[in-house]
Amino acid sequence: MNRRPTRTTTLLLTVAALGAVTLTGCASGSSTAAATSAPPVTTSSAPAPSASTPSQTPTATETPTPTPTEEGQLVEITVAGGKVTGPKGRVKVKAGSTVILRVTSDVADEIHLHGYDKHADVEKGGTADLKFKATVTGVFEVELEEKGLQLVQLQVQ
Repeated sequence: MNRRPTRTTTLLLTVAALGAVTLTGCASGSSTAAATSAPPVTTSSAPAPSASTPSQTPTATETPTPTPTEEGQLVEITVAGGKVTGPKGRVKVKAGSTVILRVTSDVADEIHLHGYDKHADVEKGGTADLKFKATVTGVFEVELEEKGLQLVQLQVQ
């Protein structure tokens, strides 16, 4: 027996198809519909974090900030064996403030603050300060020039 779908069945199939299309649209990055959709399913061979495995994702409250001193905002960085230690990511500094970049390095190189075109030489095994007035807003890279090693990014705001 060949049965034709009823209007109700056709309507239900249409609604289900529209729902599927809407949910597919949510997965493509729509921020308004994403709040009502289910979380995306991911596949990974890595184990899920447990209570004994701390999360590696930094939180918004972990934004590095310089240490205030009498001379200005101090950002301390150490370079040893090609590795940079100190604040990670972007360091926010206040526009109009004095900033001191204090770099200790196991190699001789030039510290270069891009955008401000400020330089300071650091001796092998030494420490150098690059002091400047943060008058230009934006994001600026600080690097060991000859090594091409990024030390930090400063966000002047």
